[in-house]
Amino acid sequence: MRMKTIELSSVTGFGGFDGAGKDNTAEALAKMTGVPIVALGEVLGDIVEKLNYERDDRVAKSATSQELARTYKDPAIMANIALGLYDHVEVGGEVIRFDKSYANEDGELYITSIRRLAEAEAIKKRGGLILWIHAPIELRYERSILRARGSGDAFESFEDFVERKEREMYPNDPTDPTHVNTSRVFGAADYIYNNPDHSEDELNAHLAETFRITPRQ
Repeated sequence: MRMKTIELSSVTGFGGFDGAGKDNTAEALAKMTGVPIVALGEVLGDIVEKLNYERDDRVAKSATSQELARTYKDPAIMANIALGLYDHVEVGGEVIRFDKSYANEDGELYITSIRRLAEAEAIKKRGGLILWIHAPIELRYERSILRARGSGDAFESFEDFVERKEREMYPNDPTDPTHVNTSRVFGAADYIYNNPDHSEDELNAHLAETFRITPRQ
């Protein structure tokens, strides 16, 4: 794979390691193009909120995600909900209906936080593409420290950060499509976007040039 000037698909999934800037890149593109954006964690948060949990309840989110994937035999169920393949799901004895579409009326949508091969494949099956956001690991670590400082989370050493990234890349069972496996998402990517430490203006200019974007009025 090599980076080149491209035109984004109407459905684009964004993958990348923590700290690579995939959310910032996707948000900048969404502002420039007017395409709606959703993270798969937000889709799951919407569901647990309808189950009367706090939308950031990690235990409830993990249990709900596993139950849905198992019940529907769909390891990419969050991506497929975002893509509009489900108008409702049953979980915890409750029927959760999706009253709004995450995509716009033209079917356009940017989906972030793609961490499983099954999610990438679901997007590509709908004619979408996967964009991998890359940044050097030293820069990603610096960004993780800044994020932890703002959230109150404990800092981790650079060595611990590298070890955690290794576990995400190579899970114990690499054949299990439900496991986080960023190496396989990377392998499924259609394009790689190198995201160095741009200022906001520099990032916008580079994105507009790279993806042939004419901002919508």
